[in-house]
Amino acid sequence: LETYLEAHGPLSPERVVKIAHQLLDVLEFLHTSDPPVVYRDLKPANIILGPEDKVTLVDFGLATAPAAATGTAIGTEGYCPLEQYQGKAEPRSDLYALGATMLCLLTGVAPTPLQYPGAPALDSILRKAMALQLEDRFVDAAAFRRALAGEEQVVAVAADGAEMVLICGGTFRLGRSDDPDYSSPREVQLEQFWIDRLPVSNARFRAFVDATGYRVEGSWPEWKGDRADYPAVGLSWNDARAYCAWAGKRLPEEDEWERAATGPAPRKYPFGDEWDPAACGHGTSRGVPMLDLVNGRGPTPVGHFPTGASPEGCLDMAGNVWEWTATAEGQGRVVKGGCWANRDPRTLACAARLSFAPESHDARRGFRGVSSTRPE
Repeated sequence: LETYLEAHGPLSPERVVKIAHQLLDVLEFLHTSDPPVVYRDLKPANIILGPEDKVTLVDFGLATAPAAATGTAIGTEGYCPLEQYQGKAEPRSDLYALGATMLCLLTGVAPTPLQYPGAPALDSILRKAMALQLEDRFVDAAAFRRALAGEEQVVAVAADGAEMVLICGGTFRLGRSDDPDYSSPREVQLEQFWIDRLPVSNARFRAFVDATGYRVEGSWPEWKGDRADYPAVGLSWNDARAYCAWAGKRLPEEDEWERAATGPAPRKYPFGDEWDPAACGHGTSRGVPMLDLVNGRGPTPVGHFPTGASPEGCLDMAGNVWEWTATAEGQGRVVKGGCWANRDPRTLACAARLSFAPESHDARRGFRGVSSTRPE
C-alpha cells in the first residue's frame, strides 16, 4: 500500500474506510485471542493492496502478547503511540497506528510523531483514534468500527452544557416522493457539523434568560415550575435564534436537520423505515409523562424515548415538538419532526415539513442548535 500511495497519491475517504474495516477485522481477531495479541507495527508498508481494495496485513514478526511487549519500544515513528515509546503496548496502541495509517492514506503524507494535524475527512474519528492518552481513544476495534459506520456516537459538550453529536459530512440522499408534504428527493453535499443530541430544555433556556435578561417574543414564561427537563416551547424563531447565538451555535438548515434524523443512509423515521408508536411522543401516546396542555396532551421530557434515537444518537427527532430550522419557505421558516399533537405517522417522518412565520409561537414548537465546528 505504501508503494501504491507513492505512485497514485491519496485515497478517497470511501476507499480508506473500506480498507479500515478490513484491518479492524484483523485487529479484533488478534485483540480478542487468548491471550490477546498486539500487532505493534501497523503502517501502509505492511499492508498488501489487492483487487477491489481487498487488503492483507503482513509481517507479524513484532506481534506479541501485551505482557511480552512491556519494556520494548518497537514500532515505526509516526505510527507509534506514546505508550509504545515508553516500552508498553496494548490493543489500543494498534488503534492509534490504524488512525495514523488512515491519515497517511487520506493525505499521502507520513504522520508526524505524536501529533495530530487534522484530516481532510473523518477528522473527529481520527482525532479520537490518535488521542495521546489511551483512555481518550476508542475502547476497542468494535467501537472504532461502529464510529466508521456512523453507529458510534462521537459526542462533545457545548458551552451551554448540552451534549452535541458529530454528523459526518459527505453526499447524502434526502427527501421522499411518496407524500406531497415531504421535502423533495434530492442529493445534497454537506460538511460535517455538530448537533444538539436533545431539543433545548426549559432549564437551558432559563439559564439563557437569567444570564442575558432576554425578553422573549413568544409566550415561554408561561411554562415555568417543575418542568425543567421538558422542551422549551412557546418560542418564536427569533427567540430560538437568539438562544443559539448566546450558546455559540446556530439553527440547523433543513438539510442538516434531516441528515441528522435519517443517518448516513435514507430511512423514513429516525428509528427505521417501519412506524413504531412506542419510539416517540405523538398524538396517540399513552402512559407517558406528558405535560397537560390540551386534553391531557403535551410534550414529554426531552430524551424520554431512547428507542427513537437516530443512527448517530439524536433523540426526539420524531414527535415531542416541531423544531425550528434556519431554512426559509416564502416568508416563513421551516419546522421539522412532528409533535405531540400529531396522530398521523406521516407527519413524524424525517422528510415531513411545515413552515410558520418567524414571529409566531405556540406549545408545539421547540428547537435545537448546531455548530459547524467542534464545541469547546
